Parts: sequence; C-alpha cells; structure tokens
Amino acid sequence: MLSLELAALRLKKCPDKIEGDDQLSSIVQNLCSANYKDILKDDYLQAVFNIDAWVRTSDSGSLPDFERLCLDCISKAFEGCDNAEKQKRTFCLLAIAVSCVQLFAQNNWVGPSVDLPSWLSSLNEKFEFRRLPCSGRGGRLSQSLVSVLSPLGASYPFSLLRSFNVLHNYLLVVNALPVPAPEHTQRAVYVIEELTHGPYCFRDLAIEFHLEAGHLLYFFYEPSLSSEHFTAARQLSNLTIELTGAMGKRTRFQEKEVSQLVLRIQRNEEARVNFDPVSVETLPTNMPLDDDTLLEGIAFSDSAEQFTVPLQPFEEALVLGLCHLHRKTCETKGSILEEETMAYINAVLSQPMSWSIQSAALLHRTNWQLDSIRRMQRSLSQLEELVNQFKRSVPPAVLRLPFLYASNLPPQWEVERRYGEFLIKVGSTQTALDIFMRINMYEDVIKCYTSLGRREKAEEVIRARLAIAETDSLWCYLGDVTHNEEDYMRAWHLSKGRCARAQRSLGFLFLNKGEFEKCLPYFERSLKVNALQNHEAWNNLSSAYIRDGQKERAFVTLQEAIKLDFENWRVWENYLLLATDVGEFQEAMRSVNRMLDLRDKFSDVPVLKVFVRAVIEDIKDASGAPSGKLAPELKKLFGRITSKVTANGDIWRLYGELLLGIKDRTVEDLQRAVQYLQKSHRCATQVNGWEKDPKKCVEVADSMTPLVATYLQCAGIMQDKQLATQLLSSARLATKGVIAKIKQNHVDVVTNEMREDLNEPCVRLETLLQEIQSAIDERKS
Repeated sequence: MLSLELAALRLKKCPDKIEGDDQLSSIVQNLCSANYKDILKDDYLQAVFNIDAWVRTSDSGSLPDFERLCLDCISKAFEGCDNAEKQKRTFCLLAIAVSCVQLFAQNNWVGPSVDLPSWLSSLNEKFEFRRLPCSGRGGRLSQSLVSVLSPLGASYPFSLLRSFNVLHNYLLVVNALPVPAPEHTQRAVYVIEELTHGPYCFRDLAIEFHLEAGHLLYFFYEPSLSSEHFTAARQLSNLTIELTGAMGKRTRFQEKEVSQLVLRIQRNEEARVNFDPVSVETLPTNMPLDDDTLLEGIAFSDSAEQFTVPLQPFEEALVLGLCHLHRKTCETKGSILEEETMAYINAVLSQPMSWSIQSAALLHRTNWQLDSIRRMQRSLSQLEELVNQFKRSVPPAVLRLPFLYASNLPPQWEVERRYGEFLIKVGSTQTALDIFMRINMYEDVIKCYTSLGRREKAEEVIRARLAIAETDSLWCYLGDVTHNEEDYMRAWHLSKGRCARAQRSLGFLFLNKGEFEKCLPYFERSLKVNALQNHEAWNNLSSAYIRDGQKERAFVTLQEAIKLDFENWRVWENYLLLATDVGEFQEAMRSVNRMLDLRDKFSDVPVLKVFVRAVIEDIKDASGAPSGKLAPELKKLFGRITSKVTANGDIWRLYGELLLGIKDRTVEDLQRAVQYLQKSHRCATQVNGWEKDPKKCVEVADSMTPLVATYLQCAGIMQDKQLATQLLSSARLATKGVIAKIKQNHVDVVTNEMREDLNEPCVRLETLLQEIQSAIDERKS
C-alpha cells in the first residue's frame, strides 16, 4: 500500500499492478490522475461506507452529529474484515478524504472548476453553503472526513496537514474554527522522519512536508516553529543557497556593467538528478516587460549556469519558501529587501517546472513590482493572466495540483481581489467593482461605490442578496453601510454567536460615537470568539481601553496586536507610546529598535526625553524596578538612532545629557558628551538665518548652556593643563561667536538696547563666558 499512497501523493502513475482487484485499481488510477470526482461517485465506496446514511443525517442533524455518524459507518465497514480487506478499505477511506480536500483545492485554488457529486453537494448545502463568502465547496467536510480517520498510512500526515492548509485560507476567519494544535504537526513529523530515514528514502516528500508545515505554522503565528521546518527542509535538500553579487546590466542603453544581486544555488552532492520533461504550454505565461529602456531581466556577464544548478520542482518550492522566510525575518526593509526578494523569485522563474510554483513566483513578482512605473503595465497584464488561467480547461488538474501547498499559492478569489485592488489604483474602479461583485467581496464593493459617490447603491445590492439568502456576513456589510446596530445584531444571532465580525463592528460603532464603556464588551466578545483576527481588532480594543482610562489593559492588548502583525510599524508606534506612558521603559526601547528595523530611522524627541529622564533620575518602571539599569541599553539605542539621524540637534543634545547624567560615568563618557553637545550646537547654528529669528536665538543659547558646563567639567579633570586650556579656548570662541551674532541682529542701533525676550539668554551666555575666562586664567596661573 505504501507505493500506492506515494504515487497518489506525487500524482504520478502507480508503478505496481493490482491484479485481481479492479475496484482498487480504478480508485488508484483516479487518484494518480486527479479524477477526484469519479472517486467520490464510485458505487463501491458509497456502498461500503454507507454514504446514503451520511446524507440522511444531514437533513436533521448538526455537523458534530454528522461526524459521529461517519465514525459509526466507518467502524461498521471494518467489522468482520481480514487484514488484507482492512488495508484496502483503509486506503479507500483515505481516498475519499483526500479527494474532498483536493477537489476543494482544485475548485478554489488552481482550477479548472468541476461540479461536485450530488451527495457532496447535498452535505455542503446543509453545513456550509450559507456560510461561505465565495463559491468554494467541500472545505469543512474535507476537514471533518480527514479528522475522523485513524492515523494509518504514510500519507495521513499530508492529508491532515493539507486539510488545515486549505481551511486556514477559507473558513477560519469566517466560521471561527478551532486552530490546529501543534501536536497534529508534531505527530506528522514523526511519520515523515520514518519515511526519510527508514528502508526507503523519500527526501522529496520530506522536504515538501516541511515546507507545507512551515507555511501553515507561520499563518498561525508560530514563527519559531515555522522557521524550524524551513531550516529542516533546507538541510534535507543538500543545496547551498546564498545571495551574492555579479556584474551585469539592467537597461538597454547601459554601457558599463555594475554589481547586481543574484541568488547562487549549488548542489552539495554529486548524485544524479532525474528531471521529468515539462511542456512549456502547460505552464503559466510569463508576460513580457516590453519596455523601451529596461531589459526583460538582468543581463549578467557570466552565464546563468554559474549561479544556479538545474533544480527539481520541490527544490524550487524550497527556494520560494526560503524567500518567504527571508522576507519575514530580514531586518532590512525597503529597496534592499525588494532586491533580495527578487533574486529568489528570478531564480525560480528562470527554470519553470511546475504550474503551482510558477504561478506563485509570478504572483510574488507582481506584488513587488506594482509600484514600479515602468513595470506597472506588465504587472497588470500578469495579474489578468493569472486570473484568466484558472478558468481554462488546459492544463488539467493533475498538472496544476502538484506542489500547490508547498508553494503557498493563495486561493483564486484572493488573486482576483488583488487584481481588483490594482485596478482601483490605476483608476478602473468600475471594472474592479464588477470583479468584487462576482467573488462576493462586499466590503470592497462598498468601498468602490463610496469612491464612485454611490454608497446607496451598495445598500441596494446587499439587500437584494439578503432577499435571496441571509448570511451573517451580508448583515455585517449592510451594517457597514447603514451604521445600524440592529443589522450587526441580526448577523450575531444568525451565526448563533460565532460571528466575531459582528461584535467587532458593534464595538467600532460605539467607539466612533465616543461611548467607550459600551464598546468594550463587544471588542472583548469578538476576540473571545476568534482571537486570530487581524491586528486592527486588538488595536480597536486597546483604543477603547485607553479612552476608558484602562491603560495597563490596553498595553497587554497591544501585545496581541503585535503578534498578529509584527511587520506593521504603526502598531509598534502605538505600542511604544503606550509603553512609555505606563512606565514599561524596556518594552518601549524594544519598540524603538523594532521601528528602526522597519523604517530605518526614529526621531521622536519627546519619547527619547522620557527615556533619558527615567535613566538619569533612576525612576521606577511599572514593575517597580529602577530604570538606571537600562543605561547601557539606552546608550546602544542612541548610538543606533544617531547613525541614521545625523542632523537632529535635540537628539544629539539628549545623547550628551545621558552620558553626563548616568552613574559611574567615565572620562571617555565626558569626552563623548562634549562631542555630542558640539554636534547639537552645530545643528542649531547651521540653519541659515538663525541669528535673525529670536526663537532660534533662544534655542542656540539654550544649546550652549550644557555644552559650556561639559567643557568646564572635562577641563577640571584633565591632567594636561595645556589640553585643558585649548578645550576651554574652543568653548570661549564658540560662546563669543553666538553672543556677537545675536547682538549684531537684535541690538537697537539708536538706544543700544537688546530685545527684551533675548536679554536673559544673552546675560546667561555672558555669565558663562566669564566662567570660561576664569577657568582659563586659573590654569595659566
């Protein structure tokens, strides 16, 4: 049976002949050729597992009742069977579950769409048709069937994992399904390890499994576990994959080659690699760039073979998986990350081998190049092609489904949604509206009608859909248009208390009205129903807590928002401000470091001023611990900030004040403080015409006060009197220069009097000048 299961997993022709069993031969043949509909219509399977009883139960029972009946029917199917028949029926049962999952994936991920068998359509009509936002079928039933199987057979881990993989993109948020526990994946890992290290070595399947598990765990906010699976896949591959540089050209008119980023892939073993022939006609179309300046790709001076060895499809899926991991964990952002990501994607696109992998790579490239003016037209054409290929009858599903889960290709409605969003960006709102209407994305429909100035039309469309069939999602969309509390309550009651969206919308409705106490229970109930909502749900709850005066609870809530959107700098900014406000100074500093990762700079002077004051005055934080111990961490943070922001005098001044105010400061700290205060003063005086603006004059005078005080401190501890005198002479020269410029522009030539608002700063500067002169005279004597 192992060879049959592996052939079905790989969607390849089974090597073994099954003599004397035409029924099993037919099932295996249909599995290997992706004819899942024929399997689900098979008379033998329907009779053995009493599928007619499943349909009868659905007329009066709930989904749990249906699952219990499935278990009863399965148990009866195995009664009185010998070992050979048990193995056969186990395989047949697995074939039913796998067919449901794969048929669901075919209808919603890769195409071409096929109609479901009548019994499966009937079950879907009962259990999920009225709850699904798009046209998919079979998802919840697929997971139910896989979950009731005994974990027998080598392909069971894949079946279980893939049932969760298709579900998480479709049903989790809508129906608030339970999150798959990590033990499901861990149990599957043990089985896969046996396949990898046992009498047979199926390295390709092991790599594919680790990629699928890595993508799934990352979706469920387990980045560390996800990274472990991607790392395991990389180690099994025996490939060396690294970013490097090579000379090349990007434009048609470029004469001189410059260094370009490229992905180098080398095989660590000399083992022979067999490649199945691939027809270009069966692969997605890579749309040409057709630009009069840019080349189709980077033209390297060296041949491409020097960078990348020929790859098998599962190895290309690994490259895409590592690209995903690099993008999510890389500290650099912006254009550098884009270049690094494109190096991974180009390595995959250069060797088209698999329909799903090629589609995923083209979609990734489109997402990264949407904002490029010269590549925008190609991106639009590519998205349109990716949408249209789903509807074509060729290639068949058997060529589309392999490596679907390992490539992490999004469902088709998500591709169409991205196409619609891009159409809005280029001004084709009406075309985008038609797309959103077809895929039932009513939230985007409302945005389109609002943009077109026809918001009342959105209400009309939604009410027309409600007249056909009521769903909780439609009532929520209607509430978004009407801002009517009753619409959201109808959605909540219709879902039998499972629609987190309804409670979240109610909370937001009262939050906008300023009724903070009233909105809190709704936000809390929403997150209790489904904690895996996007960060905005937790952000809204945090905002409500803040306005209700519960800042500590708001702080804890924002920590959940960060888990859900670790890459969003706005969430980190909110977390920073709240952490500073409640006295969680260490967390606040961590937030600044993360914002530097995401935005490459930070210049919030009031926040930094709080940090410096807390450390210098040793203020206790929220847990009662003294903040003085954070001085080393704050010094590193200032060093990182000033390496990015070099022209902000306030930041340099605070950095200097920190070094002057910390306990156990050294001579080196004092010298560095002088340097930083000098930079602060220089930033203030480099502004053109500062001496003509009274406010700027006050700022410059204020910057001189700590600078002169530091000069005096440093001179007082220096053993070399000559160096101390030189230091003080520099301070005297700088102070005289500021006084002279202020007097030159703000002393009345008739009365010889200083402006009233500048009189006190000038007197202060002259006093400092006298102190400097006295210190110089003292050292000379």
